[in-house]
Amino acid sequence: MTDVFHPDQQAEDDLTWLMHNGAAAGVAAVLRERRRQIEQGYTPEHDREHHSDGWLLGASHNRLQAILDDIGTEASSPAWELDSMAAAAALIAAEIDRLDAAVRKDHPDA
Repeated sequence: MTDVFHPDQQAEDDLTWLMHNGAAAGVAAVLRERRRQIEQGYTPEHDREHHSDGWLLGASHNRLQAILDDIGTEASSPAWELDSMAAAAALIAAEIDRLDAAVRKDHPDA
């Protein structure tokens, strides 16, 4: 799946399919978190200007590691884990967007 992603009818169909099959909660949590990040100024343009070489993946890894370190402790709760996982996944989504833009820049006909 190395094709450049172009949001289109297929993406809308995929979201509808997830909703009808009871599997949209995770995607919705990631979308809400990514929106929150963008509203705070962490836009795709910001990410392309300031983050490269896996910085966003490293940040995502750190969030996931924090979850693993805290599972079973008093600091952990399902709500905290959900928020942390959504933040990590949103950072991965931001990195996918950054890489997608780089591919489109290098291959405008893709």
